Amino acid sequence: MCRPITSAPRCPLALFDTIDKASDTPLILGFSGGPDSLALACLLRDAQSSGRLPRRPVVAAIVDHGLRDGSDAEAKAACALAEKLGFEARRFGPAENLKAHRNLQTRARHWRREAFFALALEIGADTILLGHTLDDQIETFLMRRDRGSGTDGLAAMRVETPWRHLTLFRPALGLARRTLHRLADVQGLGPIIDPSNADDRFERVRTRKRLSGFSREKRAAIVATIEGYAKRRDRREKQAHDALNRLLQAPAPGVIALERSALCKVNTTLRRLMIQNTVKAVGGHERPIAKKNLERILRQAELNAPFTATLGGALVCSNGKNIHFARENPRKRNAKTKPMILRYLAPGQRLWFDGRLLVEASHRAQDTFIVSRKTTNPKPTAAAAIKDFPPTIDHLARFSGEDLGPLNSLIARNHGVFCTWPQGYRLVASKRT
Repeated sequence: MCRPITSAPRCPLALFDTIDKASDTPLILGFSGGPDSLALACLLRDAQSSGRLPRRPVVAAIVDHGLRDGSDAEAKAACALAEKLGFEARRFGPAENLKAHRNLQTRARHWRREAFFALALEIGADTILLGHTLDDQIETFLMRRDRGSGTDGLAAMRVETPWRHLTLFRPALGLARRTLHRLADVQGLGPIIDPSNADDRFERVRTRKRLSGFSREKRAAIVATIEGYAKRRDRREKQAHDALNRLLQAPAPGVIALERSALCKVNTTLRRLMIQNTVKAVGGHERPIAKKNLERILRQAELNAPFTATLGGALVCSNGKNIHFARENPRKRNAKTKPMILRYLAPGQRLWFDGRLLVEASHRAQDTFIVSRKTTNPKPTAAAAIKDFPPTIDHLARFSGEDLGPLNSLIARNHGVFCTWPQGYRLVASKRT
């Protein structure tokens, strides 16, 4: 939750108090060398040197998107800054073909996250620190409001966001940008100024300039609005969590079921969230589920009649009594898709497999681990569809950004049933619970 814009922590090093002090796994710091990330890096250094945050390895991840002349030199300067602060610096890029994408900033953000994720797998990190401030939060709200976003979108960013098996942590999200810069002791280190932050072609730049003209009172009112949306979002998610905990069933390996009549007694908003979270867990897709497709499933669920549909990588089918969710089989047009292969991993090396599973090799047992995909179309009845899902790795659900609550424990209890592993490999995690 955001702090009010008028407040700041009595001790700025308290920003890091929620980090697990018992863990010794490395931390990743998203670092551009700009004013925000430099200020956060200085506070992180001071928290460790003071003993408030126990020392653990910190790796500054510097991403060169390669979008303009001079980005290479800026990435090198950012690496030098990080090393002056006592952190290991890792540079990624330049990225290829980013300029060819229509939504450049979104694509660049995706590429940057994937670079952070690759580093997390390599060094065994579980937390990525990002330098977003309260100004970024307000900008996000304004942009989403202008696009007509729903209430969850208007709740903007979370301080801690589960992502795959990691946590994206934004410790300064409750601080105004000016306050963060004032609190940090940069000791004369000069930040790197990105000229694209003044380029009016980008929506966020235009929004930032508009925000600069807002009064303190107007900014505070926007923050209060964001907090209100965030509270309502959290309350809905808690209610959906409790409802799923009551209604979830596991009738067969790889299958999750909800009793139709009980589901229909839940109000429409919660029902939508419950189905959405279940589909995301089973289907394993990170991209948002189209609202019109979700509404179609909701309408079908209200009818006391069998149906079969696909949504977000999941097969959803009902026999009139229960609604079953299972991983969707590939369509016939994809029948020539090659089996997924888990390549040879050196002892201790990790791999994010099938977009859902973190796998680690404990010793060399075999060079490849092949998991075949079924290529037949799903059959029309619920019973037949369930039988089409053997207990393979391909059908173990992963979890997306939301806290899926009881799905976590339900799937964790069935790890041994859902999948089989070749000797020498072990499942580390499917998603942070």
